[in-house]
Amino acid sequence: MVELKERADGPGAETPAGWAGLLARGRAWLAGHWVVAVPGLAGAAMAFWGIAGPSYRADEGATITATTRSLVELAALLRNGDAVHGPFYLLMHPVAQIGTREWVMRAPMAVAMVVAVVFTALIARRLVSPAAALFAGLVLALAPTMSWYAHDARSYALVTALATVSTYCLVRLVQQPGPARWRGWAVGYTLATAAMALLFMYAALLLAAHLCALLVLWRRTGAAPWRPWLITTGVTAALVLPIFVVGFGQRGQVGHLEPPTLETLEELVEFLAGGPLLVVVLVALVALGAARSGRDDRSPEGWTVASVALPWLLAPPALLLIASVLVTPTFHERYTVMVLPALALLAGAGLAALRPVAAAVGLVLVAVLALPVIVDDHAENGKGDNLRIRAEVIGAYARPGDGIMYAHSRHRRIMQAYPDMGAGLRDVLAERSPADDGSLIAPEVTDLAEMERRIRSVDRLWVIVGDSTIPERAADYERKMELLDDIGAVELDQWVTSRREVRLYEIP
Repeated sequence: MVELKERADGPGAETPAGWAGLLARGRAWLAGHWVVAVPGLAGAAMAFWGIAGPSYRADEGATITATTRSLVELAALLRNGDAVHGPFYLLMHPVAQIGTREWVMRAPMAVAMVVAVVFTALIARRLVSPAAALFAGLVLALAPTMSWYAHDARSYALVTALATVSTYCLVRLVQQPGPARWRGWAVGYTLATAAMALLFMYAALLLAAHLCALLVLWRRTGAAPWRPWLITTGVTAALVLPIFVVGFGQRGQVGHLEPPTLETLEELVEFLAGGPLLVVVLVALVALGAARSGRDDRSPEGWTVASVALPWLLAPPALLLIASVLVTPTFHERYTVMVLPALALLAGAGLAALRPVAAAVGLVLVAVLALPVIVDDHAENGKGDNLRIRAEVIGAYARPGDGIMYAHSRHRRIMQAYPDMGAGLRDVLAERSPADDGSLIAPEVTDLAEMERRIRSVDRLWVIVGDSTIPERAADYERKMELLDDIGAVELDQWVTSRREVRLYEIP
């Protein structure tokens, strides 16, 4: 087993004055916290490395179009759709006023990844050992999925960070009995959990994981901090219930989700691990960490890392899958990002249970398997669909007065993500702007005669083309292409970019 000792200067130690004293205090702090600081620095390096490299994806375009509106327009949007993301849009609204470049909009998520890594290490140090803290933090810092969402202008990295803060506060509640916990850790637990659930309501499922952990504690010791958990659950429910009610009425936005299958489970495991080869290594480390749990753990309260991390890892995905089968399809892999720290905790405990050389080899193996995946994710098309290159093509060759048409209305997310590239283009089929409509995507005219009139009002027309397996979108695409043929539009050029094409037509 790997053993790391943390230095703690005695109360009688004298600290020099001035700069020497400052350096001495810094060295003393580092000696006591380096097993947390090292993963934190690694997490910062992974979070900010290549942050502007990948193109925005379509959902990030939704963040940009929502957060660049006025607060009145944003309120109108949330009444009509996307209410579940309302608190996140409000949080990101001041960020968007600084700018909408990738590094600006993704910076809060990168910071959140660092927070998640640091608090994962802190939890491991509390429940297991300094060595487990070091390894757990580094495993999370090297997690490809964590790095991917650190470069994603959506709420998932923020939610993951708050999940680690919430769990750490709960651990401290258990380890610090008495009235003092009410003045700090109980309040912190409630605030972190409520904020997490406001940013993404499904994150409230973490409370079910905490309930399981507290039941284990209660069974072993006969006591558990039930009152803080009940208060937190009540506050969270009161805050999230209105969003849930409105969001349930807008559930058509996730109507494309399908009931889960056995293949869904396989994809979930690979998603959390970060790749098929990492699955083998991490499953082995998690199994070792769970098996060794309790033998080497330092927590004297009857809690082990397995009793905290296993419910965290398993309960939220399981409840989402069950709801998707019994109620309505609500499951998507990205909704489970917040369980990644639990996986890292168990894997870190597994590494700490090995001999030093074996632990070092295991960590190097994780890094060797993870880094190529992370490098690929940092490429311009790392999000799977390169919106930036299409916007750049249009921005480079468009002329004032050109029109633009989308094979399907959802393709508007391209220019929403990069609005400067499409400045001056006329959206010929848009009935009104998304802001005026109170929606994310502008509604289109559907009358063929009106569509033809609008297309003929421009001399050149840019068309974003993308085939779709969704029948409705495929039919929309075919209808528009047939109309261009009927008009006699002449294709001047085309650019094949990632999964879609950009075409330029001359309109007679």
